[in-house]
Amino acid sequence: MDADDLDYLEKRALSYSPQDSRQQRPQPRQHHSQGLFGISLYGVIILCFLLFAGLLFYGIVHGFWHLESEGRADKMHIKDRTFVISGGASGLGLATVRDLHAQGGYIAILDLNAENGNKVVSELGDRTAFFEVDVSSPPSVSSAVSALVAWTKQTSKLIGGVIPAAGVGFPGKLIDRHNEPIPLENLELVLNINLRGVLDLIRLCLPHMTTTTPTEPDGERGVIIMVSSSAAFDGQPGQVAYAASKGAVRSMTLVLARDLAQYGIRAVSIAPSYFESGMTAAMSQKVRKSLEGVFEFPRRPGKGEDFARMVRQCVENPMLNGECIRLDGATRMPSRL
Repeated sequence: MDADDLDYLEKRALSYSPQDSRQQRPQPRQHHSQGLFGISLYGVIILCFLLFAGLLFYGIVHGFWHLESEGRADKMHIKDRTFVISGGASGLGLATVRDLHAQGGYIAILDLNAENGNKVVSELGDRTAFFEVDVSSPPSVSSAVSALVAWTKQTSKLIGGVIPAAGVGFPGKLIDRHNEPIPLENLELVLNINLRGVLDLIRLCLPHMTTTTPTEPDGERGVIIMVSSSAAFDGQPGQVAYAASKGAVRSMTLVLARDLAQYGIRAVSIAPSYFESGMTAAMSQKVRKSLEGVFEFPRRPGKGEDFARMVRQCVENPMLNGECIRLDGATRMPSRL
């Protein structure tokens, strides 16, 4: 190596600096997974996913809760409302008393049989009260309504429903085999209990329903549930008075619903066919077998629980209004058994 080469290398050495060394040194590879605040890109993706999943879960839960809340608001609650039930110490009325009480309702039992009525109150205990009444007697009905209204003020549970379930049947044709007309008192007994007593109880309870605070969102205040009968559609021989009274209940259902619509009160009637009750218990075994022979399905008499379940539906479903609902398992009574 000559002098010129050494001189060249010396100059190169003098011009070389540590900074140059750093610039020439290979730089470490930049990782593109580096994210915000030192968090890797993969970590950011996971956090975003968890946030999205949380929001989605909240939305689903909130949506179901909102729908459930709307469902609760749409129907009239049984719990903590008073239901006035005439004929509530026996038969279909008693089955209704038990069912509504089991749902948390307060029950005012109206009946002529004080022994049975007090026995029911002793059995069910809280949230029930018995009021002795003869629904065919206007003074008796008025006195009973005054007493039950005073009871609702003590409990602070306002009237949410009236169910006039008291009823009688007095079979007999208008003209008998001896060409004698049926005694008028027989007709009056059926009409006074099954029709006039129904209207009387409803009219006296209404002023205490129309002034209650309506529920949201429909502004509902209560419901009237009357008891018609399959006899209103296909009555049999000897049922003229009974069919007249139950047919009248059927006919006035829509009218009552229209009259009470402005107050947010619904009116419905139920028309059972052959149900096990105190009235049908008096039938002979021969008549029972004849009736069972015309059943479609189920092939059995209706039970109190079947009727009470229908009453509960009428209370809770706000779209049931102005209609008479047959509850008969598709049974149609023939003209002869």
